[in-house]
Amino acid sequence: MSQVWKEYQEQNQERFLKEMMDLLRIPSISAKSEHKEDMIRCAEAVKASLLASGCDKAEVMDTGGHPVVYGEK
Repeated sequence: MSQVWKEYQEQNQERFLKEMMDLLRIPSISAKSEHKEDMIRCAEAVKASLLASGCDKAEVMDTGGHPVVYGEK
């Protein structure tokens, strides 16, 4: 790992942890239908994160069940 990347990780560690914890707090892994909106909210958060990270395209795809997030660079 390059020194520049290591420094970037260290400087942004708190932000990375906050973003991960915010995502993990969404009750999105569930077979219970009452969490359907949470699963969609989580998928939208992952999509936003992919776009913010530099993906050229990201979308949430409806599957009739749990949503799928697709991204490409």
